[in-house]
Amino acid sequence: MRDGQLGLSRHGETDWIYEWDWADRLVKLTRNGAVVLQNWYDANSRRIAKQELVNGQSVKTLYLYDGWDIVAVMNAQGQLLESYTRGVGLAGDIGTIVAVTHHAGSGVTPGTYYTHHNHRGDVIITPSGTTTVGTCEYSAFGNLKSSIGNDVCRFKFSSKELDRATGFYYYGYRFYSPQWQRWVSRDPIGEKSQLNLYVFVNNNPLVGLDRQGLEEKPAPAPMPSPPTPIPPEKQPPVEGRKAVQEFLEKCAKGLYELHKAEIDQWLRDHPEATVCGLAAFLSAQYFAGGKVTCPLPPLEPGKCKISGSVFYDPKTGECGGKIEIKIPW
Repeated sequence: MRDGQLGLSRHGETDWIYEWDWADRLVKLTRNGAVVLQNWYDANSRRIAKQELVNGQSVKTLYLYDGWDIVAVMNAQGQLLESYTRGVGLAGDIGTIVAVTHHAGSGVTPGTYYTHHNHRGDVIITPSGTTTVGTCEYSAFGNLKSSIGNDVCRFKFSSKELDRATGFYYYGYRFYSPQWQRWVSRDPIGEKSQLNLYVFVNNNPLVGLDRQGLEEKPAPAPMPSPPTPIPPEKQPPVEGRKAVQEFLEKCAKGLYELHKAEIDQWLRDHPEATVCGLAAFLSAQYFAGGKVTCPLPPLEPGKCKISGSVFYDPKTGECGGKIEIKIPW
């Protein structure tokens, strides 16, 4: 270790040596004396170029950014190889990759390949049109368990770039090792978040996210599912729906405005609701609270004359009785 940064690791007969610059950024990694990765950074600590050893070949990649988002990569001669379309993600650039466009010279058939993510922003499917080109499966901490088909997207776990020479993911301020389930360098913000400077998202990668290797963030809550559509055969007659809507708008407008969400939910749960059933629900929910058998109070005096008695049980949904509504229109 050097100043909290990994300096040497040994795996069987393989020695890995890590070199860091003055800003604690990984600049070189050698394997048994051979350089397998070199990185260059700009003043904002973004990696603007790397040279890695892939299948015995030294490959140099240049990066173009929009803020912290990688939007394109080029080769050492400045030829555009890949460009990326981004949308709205979970946090930072996680989950923002929408499509990868390969250009001539990238090593992949030129064209646009789309990406599908799971709940934490991992790229799991890459289709081209309606054809699935490749699929990926990950362990909880990001190890690539399987990769089937063509590898057309360099972004993998948590939408981060995978360096093939090392197996590390580049997060911006740090590199993450899914094999070790930890960062390979200490937290740049020190002990601000916790005492362990190398732990990855508090050891809970199923719900935790880290945008740039600085601090763990909880994954956003999933968006609520839309209401289940009412099948046509269960929808009430148009006249019945119209009567219920007119009753709400002309006889219970003020109450409806105050409790619109609850009343709309009840109507969705009772697609065959009648004016009688709705009036019973309103009486029980907002005037008596519980099972009631009582005369209906005027919901808006002067507009509608409501007489009779009803009962409604919120627990069972049972309602009945007699009701007479005289509407002056």
